[in-house]
Amino acid sequence: MRAASGAADLALLKSGQRFLVHCQHWRKQEIGVLAVRELNAALQAVGAQGGYMLTTGGFTREACELVRSTRIELIGGKGLIAWLRGAERSERRARAAKKPGPAVARIA
Repeated sequence: MRAASGAADLALLKSGQRFLVHCQHWRKQEIGVLAVRELNAALQAVGAQGGYMLTTGGFTREACELVRSTRIELIGGKGLIAWLRGAERSERRARAAKKPGPAVARIA
């Protein structure tokens, strides 16, 4: 079964829930329904709550239609770039919030 041999590249845990992530090869322009089926089978095999399929390209119409009946989110092309930029901005804000402010001494 492909679920154990590569249908997912990454497993994420959040609040005890598991999500699988699959990244498709960058040279492929459109990801088809087979890849979505494989990730969906992996979700079911491990009891994951959802999944994400990432690609720099796009997805076929059939793949987009299939995900409507699954717990998979397709993120590709410009959407992937925007998603990554949003994560980068969030990380920068988090780091800035953790920086200590300047030391201030009060003189009475």
